[in-house]
Parts: sequence; C-alpha cells; structure tokens
Amino acid sequence: MISRDNPYVHFSIDDVYLWLREIDSQAETSSSIFDHPRLACLKAFHDRYGAVVTFNCFYSDEPATWNLGQMTTRFKEEFAAHAHWLRLAFHANTRQDNYNECPEEEARSHYRNTMAAFRSFATDSNIDTLGRTHYNSGNLANVRVWRDSTPGAKGFLASDDGRKVDMYLDEAQREALKQEGIYYDEKEALYFIKTMPRLENWSDPAADLSAWAGDPAYAGKLQTLVLFTHEQCWNADMETKLDRIFAWAAAKSYEFAYPMDRI
Repeated sequence: MISRDNPYVHFSIDDVYLWLREIDSQAETSSSIFDHPRLACLKAFHDRYGAVVTFNCFYSDEPATWNLGQMTTRFKEEFAAHAHWLRLAFHANTRQDNYNECPEEEARSHYRNTMAAFRSFATDSNIDTLGRTHYNSGNLANVRVWRDSTPGAKGFLASDDGRKVDMYLDEAQREALKQEGIYYDEKEALYFIKTMPRLENWSDPAADLSAWAGDPAYAGKLQTLVLFTHEQCWNADMETKLDRIFAWAAAKSYEFAYPMDRI
C-alpha cells in the first residue's frame, strides 16, 4: 500500500527531450548538467525547498534523428549523485505514439530502448518506475509488458482530468481513483495516483491550495500533491508559479518525495 502519513509533493515534467538534447550538444563545453538554465533552476528549487522532479521523457522526437541512446555519458556520475531528487521515466518513444493502440511488441521495444538509454547516460537509481505515459495511454497488454520489464513499472501517474480513457482503467476503477486519489489494482499489482491540474492551465495553485487546506470538504484529500507541467510550457511565469507552490508546501511541512518510494 501507499503510506498516507507525512503529506508530500511530487513534481514532474512531461515531454522532456529538448533539454537533454541540448545538454548533449553542449557536452564538450559544459562542466555540469546544471550549466543548462532549466536544470539550474530545478536544482535551486531542490536546494531551497527540497523539491524533487521526474523527467517523463520522449526517446526521440520525429523527424529529428537524435535519440536518448545517443546522449553523452560524460555526466553519468553527476546524474547518479543527484538521483535522490532528479529522476527519469518512460513517457513515449515519440510524441506520435499512443499506447492504447500501439502493438505490444512496439510498446516493449520502446520501453526497453528508453530504459537502456537511461542506464547508459544515468543510472538505475535515476529511474522512476512510477511515471506518466504520453496521453496517459496504455492498454492492459502494453502495461503488463512494462510491468514485467527490467526495471518494471510499479504503477503510473494518472490523468489530471475526467477523460474516459485513462490507461486501461475501467469506469469503476477511475471512480475509485477519483475519490481516493490513489488506486491499487490488486490483480495487476499496479498503483495509480491522481494528478493535480496541469500547472500551465492552473492560474494560481498556491492560493487555491491554501484555500482548500482550510476547507473541510478537502479534509484528507491533500496528502499527496502530484504536480506537473510540460517541457514546452516552461517559462519565467512557470518558475514563479513553482517557487510559490514549493514555498507554500515547505511552510505547511510537506515533504518532497517520489510516489515509487512511498509504496
């Protein structure tokens, strides 16, 4: 089960590809992954508040020819040293892939290629086994393939909205997830965790969270705050928004943690 003690915050970024490609392209002139301004900002959030982050990664981004398998290994030790707050998860092979429809063998190959790349330029300790797939997609056959891979998926971050297709979950399972925020599928031995509204569409999350914290209707429903945005949505406003959220959470004695570590 997932512990409901010690409220915590997890933050992830979907569609990550360009930042890693930029780090690779600048490897000969950079001394650290934190020379990249986006990663430097994230490290500042970790140093200031203890924030943790997962990059939900595309393996490639067609029609680009570069992929994660070509990522420089120069910073492998640095990735390892920061694995307690900087992790990587499978999102999709490319932004064109949807795993509700993708053949099982392709889903297996996409996942394995991504895991192999992570192990090449980072380490096993950097791999988050409870990430978010592209479009929150994954029929049961494909999810089983990922669960039974090495390292195997322990579960998934579910959608932030009321979509009718959320991984393979049926209506009753989706309703249980909506009500509790956390759902464990005993038959498949997989965990699902509800995601908060995507930050690019959430105008003032710190103010809303503060209001909800004092509202009896939300009692017990703010133990786990799963926050996310997308790589392409990162800008100065997003940095300000995150700074306010993390400051609010720290002041409320939230911990910053990975769902995979709370199972």
